[in-house]
Amino acid sequence: MSKVKFHIILCTLLMVWNFSLAQQITNYDVNDGLPSNHVYRLTQDSNGFIWIATDKGLVRYNGDRFQNYTTREGLPINDIWGINHTPDGKIWYFSKSPKLGYIEQNKVYSFPSVNETEVLNPVVQNQSGNEITISGGAQTYGLSSDKQWKVIEKKDEDRQRMATIIHPEVLQISSDEARDSLFVIGNDKKVLKRLPKDHTAFFSSIRGQLNDSLVYWMNARGFVFINLNNLTVHKREFQTEIDRNELRFARFHLINNQIQLTGQNFLGILDEQLRVESLMDIPTELNFHFACMDREETIWLATFSNGIFKFPKHKKNIRYSLTNEKIGQLNEVGDDLVASVYDLGFYKYNTEAQAFQPFIEEDGYILAASEVPEIGTNFYLTGRKVISETTNGIQSLVNGEDGETVNALARRLVYLDGFLYGNFSGGVNKIDPVSLQVVRSYPMVGVYSLTTFRSELYVGSPNGLKVLRNDELEAVSFADELFDRPILSLNNVGDSELIITTDGYGAYVTDLSSIQLLPGSDYLSVQDSYSKDGSIWLATDEGVWKYVWNNGSYQKTAEINETDGLPTRNINAISMVGNSLVLGTDNGAAVLPSEIAAGSSIIDLYFEKATNGNIDLFEDSEFMYRNDNNVNITIESIDFSDSVEPTVYQYKLLPGQDEWIQTTSKSLNFSNLAPAAYQLQIKSGDIEKTLTFEILPLWWQKAWVRILGMIVLALIIIGLIIYGTRYFQKKQTRRLVQEKRLSELQLSALRSQMNPHFVFNSLAAIQYYINNNELEKSESYLVKFSKLIRRYFELSKEHQISVKEEVTLLNNYLEIEKLRFKDKLDFDINIDAAISADTEMIPSMLLQPIVENAVNHGIFNKEQEGKIEIRFESLNGRGIKVEIEDDGVGYVNTTRKSREKARSSNVISERLFFLNQSERWNINMSRREAHPGATNPGNICIFEIKNRS
Repeated sequence: MSKVKFHIILCTLLMVWNFSLAQQITNYDVNDGLPSNHVYRLTQDSNGFIWIATDKGLVRYNGDRFQNYTTREGLPINDIWGINHTPDGKIWYFSKSPKLGYIEQNKVYSFPSVNETEVLNPVVQNQSGNEITISGGAQTYGLSSDKQWKVIEKKDEDRQRMATIIHPEVLQISSDEARDSLFVIGNDKKVLKRLPKDHTAFFSSIRGQLNDSLVYWMNARGFVFINLNNLTVHKREFQTEIDRNELRFARFHLINNQIQLTGQNFLGILDEQLRVESLMDIPTELNFHFACMDREETIWLATFSNGIFKFPKHKKNIRYSLTNEKIGQLNEVGDDLVASVYDLGFYKYNTEAQAFQPFIEEDGYILAASEVPEIGTNFYLTGRKVISETTNGIQSLVNGEDGETVNALARRLVYLDGFLYGNFSGGVNKIDPVSLQVVRSYPMVGVYSLTTFRSELYVGSPNGLKVLRNDELEAVSFADELFDRPILSLNNVGDSELIITTDGYGAYVTDLSSIQLLPGSDYLSVQDSYSKDGSIWLATDEGVWKYVWNNGSYQKTAEINETDGLPTRNINAISMVGNSLVLGTDNGAAVLPSEIAAGSSIIDLYFEKATNGNIDLFEDSEFMYRNDNNVNITIESIDFSDSVEPTVYQYKLLPGQDEWIQTTSKSLNFSNLAPAAYQLQIKSGDIEKTLTFEILPLWWQKAWVRILGMIVLALIIIGLIIYGTRYFQKKQTRRLVQEKRLSELQLSALRSQMNPHFVFNSLAAIQYYINNNELEKSESYLVKFSKLIRRYFELSKEHQISVKEEVTLLNNYLEIEKLRFKDKLDFDINIDAAISADTEMIPSMLLQPIVENAVNHGIFNKEQEGKIEIRFESLNGRGIKVEIEDDGVGYVNTTRKSREKARSSNVISERLFFLNQSERWNINMSRREAHPGATNPGNICIFEIKNRS
C-alpha cells in the first residue's frame, strides 16, 4: 500500500470514527459482568465465543452473558495475561503460576511442572496444530503424556538455542557465540540454512511460533518471520509497512486462520506475503492496547482500565449526527434536506461532512419545512412561528402568543390553485399566500398530514383518507369500501400512486381506484415513507422496512433495526440523499447506504447444560430409568448483534415429537420419558444442533418381559370375553332399540369411558406406597379410593346428580389425588349461596373428567405446587355456571398431550352433544388460559348448565 493511499484512508477513518464514535462503539465493563476492567487480551475460538483475559480471571462471552472462570472454577491463579486456542477446542491460559493448562467443554484443567516447586513463566508461546509449548528464560516446556510440564532438552550443544520449534523437520533455531549468524537446525542436528540476522529484531523478547510453519521475532520497530517449510525470511519495518517509527504493545495474533497485528491505536492483518494491510487507526482517547477482528469482522478492543469495546462491521457504514436529539421530520426543500430538531430548530444536511448543520435556531416544537416553488417561498413552521425564506432572506411572518405550543395556522403547508393549505389541531386551513390570513377552515380533529395529488387536496385523518371537493372534506372509498384507518402520513409516488401510512395498521399503496396493504406491515405504526425507482422504504416502530416492485406487486426485501446499527428501531422520518438513506429518530439521525446488508445475528447454537437429576449428560449420556425421570436442557446462542428481541428457537425430541416446536425459552424440560434412545434437535435459521442420550430400561421394562406380560394379559382378556359372551347370551334374549333413548344410551357408554384413567392412576399410586412400605398411606388411600369407586358405580345408573353430591365426589377425588401428588396439589371448592345444593341437579360425571385433566395435564407437568379452584355460581335462576381453574402449565404448553387426554376431550365433546340432543339439558362449555403471558398460564374451563325440564 502506498503512503499516499494509506494517509487518505487513515484520515477518512479518523474523521468517521470521531464523527460517530458514541453510536458505533459498545463498551463492556464490570457493570456488565466482567470480573475486572483490566483486560490483557481477547480472542475468538472455533465455535465463535469471545474469550477475554483479565487480571481477575478468564471470561467467555456469547453476546448475552459473561461466564467467568476464576480460582473458584479451578484456575490456579486469576491474573491471566495470555490465551491461545487450538483446533481441538481447548482454550489455553498463560500466567506466572505453578500450574498452567486449558479450558475444555466448560471445565478448567491445570497441570503442574515436573518440578513441584517451580513457577512457570510462559513469556513465549509456541503453537502448531493442537500442540503448545512455552518458554521462559532459557527453558522451553511441553506438556507430557502424563500431564506435566517438562523441559524440552537442548539437543544442539554446539550452538546457543534461540527458539525451540514444533516442526517435523526443524529442531530449533540457534546462534553461534558471536551472534553474527542464525542457523536453522534440522532433526539430524545438521544446519538446514544459515541466515544473516538483525540483532535488534532477533534478540527481542517478543517471539513465538504462530502455526506449523511460521516463527517470528518482533520489537517496537518491526518484525521478522521465518517460514519453516521453505526456510524463507520475511523482514518488515513498521516505518515502511504502516508509516510509523514505532508500534507500542505490538503483538501478533492468530485468529480464525488469520494473522493479525495489533498494538496501541492499531489493528492490521497480514496478507499472504506477510505484509500489513491497514484496517483502522483508533483514537488514543480509548486507551486501547490490544485488538482483534472476529469472523464477522467485528473489532474488539482491550483496555487496562475501561474493560472492552465492540465495534461491529455493519456499523462502519453508518454515520450518526445530532446524537440524543429528537428529529421529528425530514423535508426536502429544493436541493436541501432539512431536519426538524426538537428544541434546537432546523438543520440542513451537509453532503460532504455527512452530517446535519444548524440552519435556523428555534426552541420548542419544530414542525415542518415546506417548499412552495409557485410563490418562490420556503416555509419553516414551529410551535409558535411561521418563518419564510425568499430571495430577500429569512423572516418570521407569524408569531404565536406567549405560552402557545402550537401555532393556529399550520403544521405543514402545501399549494393548490392559488392558495396555501395547512393542517392544524382542529382541521385544515385555506390560507391566502400573500397575507397568510385564513380564508376558510375545514374542521376535523387530528389531521396529521396532507398532500396534493392529481390536482386535488388529500387529507389524512384519524378515520381515513379525505379529499377536498366542493369546499367540503369528503371520505375516500376504495371499491365501494370505506378506508377508515388512522393515517399518519401521505406521500406521493409521482402522479401514479399514493403511499398511506397508519398508526398501528401498516402501510398502503393506492392509485385511488384500489388499495393494497404492503405485505407483512399489518399492525405496524408507520410514521413516514419514501419511494424511489420502484422501491419503498417505511419508517416504522420496528425499524426500516424496504419493499421492491416485482411481478406486479410490492415484496418486502429487507428489515433494518438497531441490530444493523440504527440508534433505535423507532423511526420518525425517512428520506434519501444520493444513494444514502437518512433516518430521523428520537436519538438523532443515521445515514446509511440504501443497500445496507443486515448485520450478523446468531453465529452458533449450543447446549449449555443437560442433566437428569445429578447426572451430567455431557459426561454420561446413558442412564437408568427412574420414577422422577426428568431431563433438563439449557440452550444458548452466540450472538454479538445488538438486538433486544429474544432469540427464537425450534426444537423436537425424537422419537415422539415429529413437528418442530417454537420457543424463546432457553430451558427445556422433559418429564416421565420412557426408556429409549433420544435425539434432541434444536435449530435457529440455518444452524441446527443435536444432543443424544439414552434411558436404559429396568428389568420389568425390557422387551421380553413386556411380550410375556402381553401374552398373559391377552389370554386373560380372551377368557373374560368368552365367559362374558356366554353369560350375556343366556341373560339377554332380545335387544330393544328405541330411537327416543338413543342419546341416553350413548351418554351411558360415554360415561363408562371416563373411569379407567383415574382407576389406573390410583391403583398405581397405591402400588407405589405398598412398594415403598408406606402401609399407613396405602391403607388410607385404598379406603378413600374404594369409597369413591363404590359411589361411582352407584351413580352409573343415574343420569343426574345433585350439586351437593357432585361436590362430595369431587372433594373425595381431589383428596385422593392430593395424596398421590404428595401435597404438590391444593384445591378449593366454592358454592354460591344462591344455589340450593341439595335440590339443584346437574348431569352426572360431567365435571370429573375436566378436573382430572387439570390435575394430570396441568398441575402434574408443573415443577412447583399447583392449585385447582372449582366455583359453582347461580345464573339468576336460569341454571348454574361452573368454573374449573388451575394454575398449571396450560393447555398449549403441555409438552406432550397423551392419547388419553385427546380421547377424554373427544368424549367430553361427544357427551355434550348428546346431552344437548336429549331435550333435557342446554350446556355450553368453553376453555381459555387463566393467566395469559405467565410462565404457567394455567387453564380455566367454564360450563353453563341449564335444565330445560
